Amino acid sequence: MKKSILLVALLVVPMGIAIAQQGKERSASYKMMDVLVDKNDWPALFEFLDRMQGVIDVNEYRLGYGGTLLAKAVLERNFLAAKTLLEKYKANPNLVGWKGLFNPIVNATLLGDDAMVALLRQYGAKMPSD
Repeated sequence: MKKSILLVALLVVPMGIAIAQQGKERSASYKMMDVLVDKNDWPALFEFLDRMQGVIDVNEYRLGYGGTLLAKAVLERNFLAAKTLLEKYKANPNLVGWKGLFNPIVNATLLGDDAMVALLRQYGAKMPSD
């Protein structure tokens, strides 16, 4: 847990958490999704994604700090959420956030989460050095 908090602090705090969808105004559907993300309610988030199929793409949606939903699941060490995003919603495990940060497999490796690394590799994640 301490590693997760430290990793988030090292990556997020220096950026000022000011990036919002690459500087674009967020759509109403993204704003609704932001509320669920802020509540950290993965079941409700997945239900919302099901209803918004074709409107919201998990590979386009970005959190306020530039990370993807998959990166969030990895940082939270939420294996089930990560697996659901990869399997059901076809999250791209190689997308990175702001300035190349929030690479899911790098974060999982830094956290020492071997199960998450294996899951990400199973879905084609590559280390930057690969």
